[in-house]
Formats: sequence, C-alpha cells, structure tokens
Amino acid sequence: MNLQVLYLYEFSFSEEGALTTFIQLLKKCPTLRLLKFLSRDKTRFAYAREASPRMLEDSSGRLNGQDLCKLQTVEIGPFRGSRQEMFFVKAIISNSPALEKLVIMEANDIGALAAFKFPRELLCVPRASTKAKIVFKDTKPTVTSLVR
Repeated sequence: MNLQVLYLYEFSFSEEGALTTFIQLLKKCPTLRLLKFLSRDKTRFAYAREASPRMLEDSSGRLNGQDLCKLQTVEIGPFRGSRQEMFFVKAIISNSPALEKLVIMEANDIGALAAFKFPRELLCVPRASTKAKIVFKDTKPTVTSLVR
C-alpha cells in the first residue's frame, strides 16, 4: 500500500486483538508518514484484556525499523497510559527512524500519578530517530480557559 496518511477514529486498545490488528495494518503501510488516532476507551483503566505479553512472544506482532521507516509524525489521544497504549507508543518510539514528532494528548480523566509516571517512562525509551521530539499536551481545562 502507498498510504501516506492514516487517521483512525474511535480506536480501542482494550478490544480483543485490536492492538495486534493495528500493528499488522502498520506493517502493510511502509510509506506511512502521518499517523493520527483518537482512542475511544472511556474507562480510566482499560486493562481488561492485555495483549502486550502475548505480542512480545510473537515476533510477527512486533514492529521493526523497516515497517515504519518513513513515519514522521504521530498524534495519539486521549492517552490514559494503559499497558496497551504504553506498549504501542514505545514500539513507535523505538522503531521509527524518521520520526520527528510524537504528540500525546492526555485524557481529561487521567489521575495525577499516571500523568506524572507515563511521560517519565516514555522519555526513557531509546529512540530510533535522533531528531524525535515527544510532546505532551494537557487537555484538561485550565482556570484561564474557564474564565473566558
């Protein structure tokens, strides 16, 4: 496929096989440059069906540098820091040699501990791209935005 831009709406990390299917889709799009997706996981802790351990055992479910060799920009939100989300974002960071920008929009209902923990964890992941920037956006309303 010569797909260069992919927008996914209402994606759910907690559905059975969703993460595996999504990674297989990405492997079929070697020319992908922009990936933008919005999650629909409304629950604060979407840990019901953990795909991550099984995917680590199955090499066909892993991404590598050749799969995402042209991916430059990724936007994900609302991000809650579930294991599936973390697994996916870590795979993007460590396997995208052309990555320039990863934008993570935090969920409004994310707890303070999670909001502190997941950025620190993601910033420690070795990056395939030396120019990759990770941007965290807080989508919670601020006092000034409420005053307007």
